[in-house]
Amino acid sequence: MWLGGIAPSELRRVGRLADGWLPSFVTPADAARGRETIEATLAEHGRSIDDDHYGVLIPYTHGPTPHAVLAGLAKRRPDLADPAVLVPTGWDSLLATIDAFVAVGTTKFVVLPLVEPSTPDAWVAHLEEAAPIVLARQT
Repeated sequence: MWLGGIAPSELRRVGRLADGWLPSFVTPADAARGRETIEATLAEHGRSIDDDHYGVLIPYTHGPTPHAVLAGLAKRRPDLADPAVLVPTGWDSLLATIDAFVAVGTTKFVVLPLVEPSTPDAWVAHLEEAAPIVLARQT
């Protein structure tokens, strides 16, 4: 069972109960700090989580992040000067974000367009474009 969240209580719950961690709308620094808390809780409870069971959900966009989303993120993450850092814009930014998460030990990624394609054909086209770009990071 994988759990998300970055509040201290959520991180401790991951350490007590989960087999993996998959938060969303986090920065690589959040992931690094969260993992430290999870690992300390794991040690307290004599548990472990596989090193490759730390992931992150990354929403991305190819245009401006909708204002309503930014407003919601600003409320959710008042600690960030610019909540737009949580939503990479364009493939290059998405790949750089994935690389930054990998650098802090994150190995699993769920990526999704924040603004979904509007038709089934548009979804197919988007996935056909995304697949070779994102799969280049697969190890």
